[in-house]
Amino acid sequence: MKRNKNMKYYNDNGTEMNPNLHSLPNLCMSCKKKDDPNEEILYNLNRLDQIGQADFKCFGFEQKVFEQNKVEFQNTSRFNI
Repeated sequence: MKRNKNMKYYNDNGTEMNPNLHSLPNLCMSCKKKDDPNEEILYNLNRLDQIGQADFKCFGFEQKVFEQNKVEFQNTSRFNI
């Protein structure tokens, strides 16, 4: 699914809401779905629906796996015959 840069969101009163004008909740920063274009619409709707609430809740959250200093060793033995 391609990202739709022109996607518009509206609240119940018909007022347009721009998700780019609101900071990302901390939970979103560590979610592996954050940059998935297939999740973008639901992601933005969830965020916009919770603006102004004390706690952000997301039932689609999946923790990103951070791999630091991962080193893979390969067998570098050579045999001369």
